[in-house]
Amino acid sequence: MPTPSQTIPRAHAQEAHERLTRALVTLATRGLRTHCSQPEIHSWWLSDSKEEREVAAKPCRGCPVLPECAEVGRYERFGVFGGADRTPRLYKINSDQDQ
Repeated sequence: MPTPSQTIPRAHAQEAHERLTRALVTLATRGLRTHCSQPEIHSWWLSDSKEEREVAAKPCRGCPVLPECAEVGRYERFGVFGGADRTPRLYKINSDQDQ
């Protein structure tokens, strides 16, 4: 069972996702869509490829749902949200520096 401190962030994350969903539905009712919803390229935002995620982040600038998406990104640990790659960076240890 989640503790109260775990429940609050989960509730905030759910609210953020609901706000993003409403914003996307509103956009769709106007006949518009975001770059990340285009069938040809939508996989880039959650790609395993760092390069594809870097390309995906660029068209986020100027997106009409950028604030809502960025808020969702605060709770995500992988992929591009709100123009930022939330994927953890892997660091390579340079053995030359250890000497």
